Amino acid sequence: MKTTQFRQSETGFSIIEIMIAMLIGIFLLGGLMQMFVSSKQTYKLQDTVSRLQENGRFAMDFLIRDIRGTGAWGCFSNSVNITNLLNDKDEPFKSAYIGIQGENNHVSTGTTDKVLAGTDVISLRSTSALVDANGADIMINKIDNSASLHVSANDTVKEKDILFVSDCADGNLFQATKVNPSGEEITHSPGKGAGLPTPGNKEKDFTKEYGNDARLYKASFVRYEIRTGESGQPSLFKTENDGTAQEFIEGVENMQIEYGEDIDADGTPNRYQTADKIGNWQQVVSVKISLLVRSLEDNLANAPIAYTYNSATVTPTDKRIRRIFSSVIAVRNRLI
Repeated sequence: MKTTQFRQSETGFSIIEIMIAMLIGIFLLGGLMQMFVSSKQTYKLQDTVSRLQENGRFAMDFLIRDIRGTGAWGCFSNSVNITNLLNDKDEPFKSAYIGIQGENNHVSTGTTDKVLAGTDVISLRSTSALVDANGADIMINKIDNSASLHVSANDTVKEKDILFVSDCADGNLFQATKVNPSGEEITHSPGKGAGLPTPGNKEKDFTKEYGNDARLYKASFVRYEIRTGESGQPSLFKTENDGTAQEFIEGVENMQIEYGEDIDADGTPNRYQTADKIGNWQQVVSVKISLLVRSLEDNLANAPIAYTYNSATVTPTDKRIRRIFSSVIAVRNRLI
């Protein structure tokens, strides 16, 4: 009798109750998983958009800085008196006096051409004053017939540098073939080949004998273009004096540029045109540039997102996020 009473007092969950509890747990766990996945996707999307914005602003900041400062040729704005003494007239200083040039909707020229077809290219040439360690301008002390330039200080000039000497009336563009910091001497020997930097100088004599009032500048060349980067993404590439293209910003899919021409010389652009329609690059006083930047990762959106760029509406085949960055930049040295 006692045994029977003990068994009747036992309690627990039935199989039905356990199954109901498991089902409720599955629903709760599923909800938590959905919240986790949704939060992760939201974070991923926000992080991607943040990186995209950062890449676009970073690329635009460099373009704005370089375009604003282009076309500086010593202490005079009339660059027709610049003489290019470099041996090889190919890039980067083929047309030294042209501070800014562009190419509209690049057309591939062969297998060695890595610029993406249909994108624009912009080339910029300029100079910056050379100063010594104390911040003072480097002065010309003497120019002799041994292809040497003697200066007041020589702690910033390096061998292979492309230099520019100017006295506010004329200017010569040349390359330093040898630098002697202790003697404050810069050699610009003529010739090309073994033992000499590229492109070298075609002759040792400047077009005039510069006096102590002349200044020395460092010439710079930069070209921006769109290529396919190492990761397979379209990227903004930057090429400088040495001619080597360096991947600069990933995810830049396209670059389109219009140039503001000042045809009546009043300091303001009369019209904006693409590079193929510019008749005189010296009349370009501003640049209207836009970058199409895309996310590095795909499948961020639920469906392809259509966008309008360069007056055309495009529906991509991928599910990436894209943003357009635009700016109008004044070429300050053309407005002086």
